This record gives sequence, C-alpha cells and structure tokens, in this order.
Amino acid sequence: MSQGRPIVLTAPLTEMIDHAGYFIQMAMASLPIWMEGVINKKYPVWRNVKRFDDGSARAAPVGLRVLEKVMAREFGEANVELLQATG
Repeated sequence: MSQGRPIVLTAPLTEMIDHAGYFIQMAMASLPIWMEGVINKKYPVWRNVKRFDDGSARAAPVGLRVLEKVMAREFGEANVELLQATG
C-alpha cells in the first residue's frame, strides 16, 4: 500500500467506480437510497474498486485527474497521490 504523501486527492466512491459501464455511478447519484439494496443484489461486488499495487486509484473522474496532474507539476509527482475512496 501507499507510503503516504503530503497531498492526497479522492472523490466519493460512486464517482470512482467503473463497474457496469458506469451504470452504478448514475444509479447511486439519482436513485433513492433504499434502491442501494437492489444495486447490491444485482452487482454484489460494485464496491470492490480496482487499485494499482501502491493503492492509488485506477479510475477517477477526469476533473480529478486533471487536478492531480496540475498539483504534480506544481509540487512534484512524489508529493501527490490519488487514492480510491473506500465505502
């Protein structure tokens, strides 16, 4: 896992997942909370997000990736990390 960095970026879990063709992102952003049970039954592993070996995010909203690059350019890549949100 990560050794830690001074600048850590993340986003809500529902914005960081990439299961089911982004259907779950759309669903969790617009459906009532009680519908989460339906999503959990149909896609039981939707919360199991993909990470690189160092724990950093494989998938992230494009705006966050842009911010990551800007921050890395300004403060150095070794100081910026994009972590996957956890449930």
